[in-house]
Amino acid sequence: MVFRGLAIRSPLLRRVVAWTLATPVSLLARNLAIKEVFAPEAPAADFAIAAGGLLGLRPSNVFAASSDMVAANDDLEEMTTRYASIRIPIGILCGRDDRILDWRAQGEAMKQKVPSVDLEIVDGGHMLPVTQPDIVAGFIRRMAVQC
Repeated sequence: MVFRGLAIRSPLLRRVVAWTLATPVSLLARNLAIKEVFAPEAPAADFAIAAGGLLGLRPSNVFAASSDMVAANDDLEEMTTRYASIRIPIGILCGRDDRILDWRAQGEAMKQKVPSVDLEIVDGGHMLPVTQPDIVAGFIRRMAVQC
């Protein structure tokens, strides 16, 4: 998985890695990482610069992303027990061919816990807002009407 390197449990080690190794290593591997995140769709040619992809490589962003990943893994089990208490409309848009998140493990599993979830599966990968902005905008508009 392309984000596996972010799973650093120690806050001290996380900070050291974020401020020393993460940016240069990520810059060296960026083409491979971008390809994997966009797969199976083609990466946006200007993603790194025009779309701000390189901003994610700043040490503060690496540290925050790593902290979020560790916290999510620690808190996920407790969060799932409270899903049924959510009383607002929930919409989930997933790419059928997403290689980062599996629509069955994330989207369908959520729908089983909360049947009112509006789950839409479309052809595409993980970066739907970049690769299919019209579909994403339509989904957001449809969900906004329910709020």
